[in-house]
Amino acid sequence: METQKNSAFAMMLDHSGSMGNVIPLVIIDAKAFVRYSYTGDQFAVNKFSDNAGWLYPTDGTIATVTDDGRQIADACAAIDTLEAANCTNIAEAIDLAQQALATASLPRQALVLLSDGYSNVGGDPDRVYDKKIPLYIASIGSYVWVGMFEKLKAMNPKNEIYWQPTPIEMMKMFNSIRRDVTQGTLLVNSVQPYAGSDYQLEEVVVSRDEPFGQFSVVWNNAHCRYTTGTPGGYEFNVYLVDPDGNRLPDVPDVVSDGCCIFNKTGVKAGTWRILVLYSVGSGHYIHGTVGGFLFGPKLKLRIDLPDGGKAGSDLSPVLTVWDGSKKVEDVSAKIRVVASTAQSDALAEAYRRPEPNETMGTGGSAEARKTGGASEAMGTGEAHEAMGTNAAAEAMGTGRLPDDPATRDKRIREALHCQTHLANARGGDMGFCIGNTHPGAYNLECEVNGIDPQTGREFRMVQCKTVLVKP
Repeated sequence: METQKNSAFAMMLDHSGSMGNVIPLVIIDAKAFVRYSYTGDQFAVNKFSDNAGWLYPTDGTIATVTDDGRQIADACAAIDTLEAANCTNIAEAIDLAQQALATASLPRQALVLLSDGYSNVGGDPDRVYDKKIPLYIASIGSYVWVGMFEKLKAMNPKNEIYWQPTPIEMMKMFNSIRRDVTQGTLLVNSVQPYAGSDYQLEEVVVSRDEPFGQFSVVWNNAHCRYTTGTPGGYEFNVYLVDPDGNRLPDVPDVVSDGCCIFNKTGVKAGTWRILVLYSVGSGHYIHGTVGGFLFGPKLKLRIDLPDGGKAGSDLSPVLTVWDGSKKVEDVSAKIRVVASTAQSDALAEAYRRPEPNETMGTGGSAEARKTGGASEAMGTGEAHEAMGTNAAAEAMGTGRLPDDPATRDKRIREALHCQTHLANARGGDMGFCIGNTHPGAYNLECEVNGIDPQTGREFRMVQCKTVLVKP
């Protein structure tokens, strides 16, 4: 039965050769995104490299989730078959996704694109995209295709681009897209490291009683399994703790390799906690993304900021919390700014290790070829030149790059430009000034705190926004 919460989406997954190092995490996170669905939702999933093809359903239609959830299970089994190979055809993936959504019966629809780079075979994505359905782009690594992504973003005011420099934050992008698709509110969206045997508590602040919410933990190693007992030998157990401090006996509604999700009705106002117990083995480091959602709440966070900018100019985001049509006063906010650099781009590119046939095609992406291909895609010519001089190895002080993902991601994060900005406002609008910008992708992770004017309780919500800065 269709409800106000229901939505339809078509997800497009890049499995080109350059995705080889991250395919295991793509599989975990894409399955978690699909598993957020509940009865009445509709979805389809395709994959693309040289060409695009359907993962689920295989006939190009849309699947409607039934009470038994078999459509989710079948889609996850299909996603498990992903393997990296060949080039990147984004245009064909968009075309297929639009055809599937044409068969959907729900009015709330979305296109979800995950890719690490620019299309190098096939047609031009902006000529295929018909702009009728909102498009949410999740871009990982150094290859942010600035020119094309800006074109696509401008074609529909609801379109969004999200960027994360390392794969461990991939689920944060999916959580942001989940918020967009459902028109909900994201209360927490954080990445936490897990090492050895221990526990962690993540707070989720709810200011009003809400009819429905979701709480999730997604970890980046499918070999670690969920258990209902005390974790031991690569296991996780996750509990919900209610605002009264009671550890609930509820077990997750969804358990999968690398993920568990609680669908909670009757979410009481107050501070909830997600308790993660884990055992991941000595000397191993695993990261998990914790997400908390509400659907249909009155309080909404809005970020006003142009979608792009020019190097050297200021970025001036304004954050406002709305209670219906009224601004909420006496609020505070923190923005963590993460920006790519020539050094971080060079490291990310060195780790891509594309397959031998992952080369510039001859059939499409004329704009990318004319503007310098990879150089334009990353928003800076410096990164491309630096890669040619082995700047990645120089940045690490060694002539070789270690293979383990934890070291890879740590090195890339250390090369990023990071800064934190704080603001308070009595009138409701919180303004920021981010200066001395340079070409590339800027990721703004915003956290806002205040007092709910209707209940007098604390609220806390988070939201991300990516801005692409041109030379």
